Amino acid sequence: MELDFTRLVPPVVKRPVRISEDRVLKAEDHSKLVNHLLNLLERDWDNVTERRGHFKAVEMDLLGIVEPLGDDCNVKENRLNGKGVKVPDAIYPFGYLTLQKFTSELMAIVSPIEAPYAVVTTADKQPMANALTKAFRHQSVTFDHRNNIQAVLFEMLSLDCGAMEMKWAKVGRMDEAGPQMKTMAQSERDTVGVKFEHLDPYNIAWDPTVVPSDVQSEGEFFASFSVQTPFRLRREKLRGKCFLDDDIISKLERQCFRARRKGHDYDNDQTLSNTWSQFFYYEPRIAKSRAILHDKYGSRVSKAQTEFTGLFSPIWAEMAEGRLLDAVHVTKFFVRIRPHEWGLTGNLTGQSAREAPFEVWEIHMVGPGYISYAARVEHEIDRLPVVVASMNFGRKFGRSMKFGDHAAQLGLLASTVLNMYKRSMRKGLSGGVTIFNPDVVNLQDVSDMDNGKIPTRQVRFDTDIRQHIMQLNDVPDYKNTINDVGNLVNMLDTMFPTNSQPAVAGLDRATTYQAQAVIMTGMRSLIFYATTVDGQLMVPARTYLQHMNSKFSDHLTYVDEQTRTLVEMTKEDLQETAYFLVQSQPMIGIDRLRTTNDLRDMINIMFQSGGQLPPLAGLFLKHWLEASGSLISMDDYEKAVQQTMEQEQNRLAAENGEGAPGGNPPPQPPGPAA
Repeated sequence: MELDFTRLVPPVVKRPVRISEDRVLKAEDHSKLVNHLLNLLERDWDNVTERRGHFKAVEMDLLGIVEPLGDDCNVKENRLNGKGVKVPDAIYPFGYLTLQKFTSELMAIVSPIEAPYAVVTTADKQPMANALTKAFRHQSVTFDHRNNIQAVLFEMLSLDCGAMEMKWAKVGRMDEAGPQMKTMAQSERDTVGVKFEHLDPYNIAWDPTVVPSDVQSEGEFFASFSVQTPFRLRREKLRGKCFLDDDIISKLERQCFRARRKGHDYDNDQTLSNTWSQFFYYEPRIAKSRAILHDKYGSRVSKAQTEFTGLFSPIWAEMAEGRLLDAVHVTKFFVRIRPHEWGLTGNLTGQSAREAPFEVWEIHMVGPGYISYAARVEHEIDRLPVVVASMNFGRKFGRSMKFGDHAAQLGLLASTVLNMYKRSMRKGLSGGVTIFNPDVVNLQDVSDMDNGKIPTRQVRFDTDIRQHIMQLNDVPDYKNTINDVGNLVNMLDTMFPTNSQPAVAGLDRATTYQAQAVIMTGMRSLIFYATTVDGQLMVPARTYLQHMNSKFSDHLTYVDEQTRTLVEMTKEDLQETAYFLVQSQPMIGIDRLRTTNDLRDMINIMFQSGGQLPPLAGLFLKHWLEASGSLISMDDYEKAVQQTMEQEQNRLAAENGEGAPGGNPPPQPPGPAA
């Protein structure tokens, strides 16, 4: 999609523009800031166009459609009319489904369902760490972290580009006054937390001078494009995220982007027709034949068997029926600027202006260039609240490996073999290549050649029927075709490790050495990919999650599934707990087996020693656990037992009306002597 930025002329604004509750932008500053934002987009637009072409090519090979040609047209029409179950050629989703399984494997490592965010803290705060783990899991469910992360991860694998926005959000409760007229006590009932929002890779742009993994920390800007309705703008206005005047919204509703289905421009592949040039949103057609088929057959029933569908796309659903769509284009920017240079804050001069720091601002540009919202991002982290991730981490020398391309090629090869198999079967049932005299044996009048009955006009001819028809048995050998397809699918599973989980199942019944042999060959191949995903996607997400909850959350609440009680942690509890979110590594297979064996041996030793180990035996036991790399720490056990016994003594003394125990030392805990 070509876009000439030299012809982009923002609307002439002659009066101040309100951009927040307490900030009004002068007309000249508004025009200057809009031009700056358009210039930023121009830097990356060639890359945006190239990326979109690459995404389309990959998705068309992964799960596109093919237009029926020749006999396939008759096969399709007969099937739609209920005459037979033959199927035309299609692209089967082998590569697509393999990448989905690969995504599932990686998600089990970087974001397991049972504990998506593991918490590490000091030993004396371990109960708080367990509570935080459950509270963050509850927040993950409330704001749908897993689905958004999984969508980004799948696009990292298939398109080599995934993006996500992180924001502080709330689930409000309605009352008689409405959501915008709440008292403080009512607002405290809202559920708040961090929301992850998956972004469409077709509709994003960023600073092209940095690699994707550095956009968050080093990039100058990030932009995302969307199409919204005037209804949504007015609703955002009530929420304090849009400050356009009603007359401007009405103008945009009447004139700005009134899109109508006027036919498809297959060369430029633009979905929406528009009267303004500042329209960056893009809805791709995965294959030209999809639109051709829709125009040719006209109903959803006649759609091809295998394809990307537009049934659940709001833009496509409106455009497909040719109805009028009032669409307003919105570009959301996260940009590093000195706000005083653009009239967003008070003027600075001299040394203070030159030394002013760059700040991260969120700016919304609506329609052909109206700024509807601008505010400083209040998260006190010198990072854009977005993530741009790629499976080619830090590849600055122009070469990269595309997972989606390779999966698509093997999937297409398997689809080709299956389509040849279908054609060979049909050809074999029909007798191979048939040469006939239509005056005597008109095979075109036969609706189904597979039933073995063919009418002839032999009465008109007094010759041997074999002189008017001849069959050549040139049917390919397709006996092993299905096995060949299975081998291709196995090759896909070999290229992308998708079968480590079945290998780990049931290891509790295996010996330690058997379990080690399985794990060493299964999980290791995933570590390389899991590290790339975790570093680019999950580390920024966990950092933002921890920081924003510590800054904005007054309390964390969840229901404990074991005790079935409501647990609430206050802001003071969070501030007093020095914790860190780390990569979640589920206890599976060899880890659980080895820890169970170590713990069993420790319990046996303790019982055999009567709870009191000789000093030398205690040292040997500690050395054995450390040398084996066990997750069990004797030091933590000793400290925990010591604290538990002291607390019990204090509790008993308080119940008896006595002071804290003074001269009597507490009894020695079980374990190595000091």
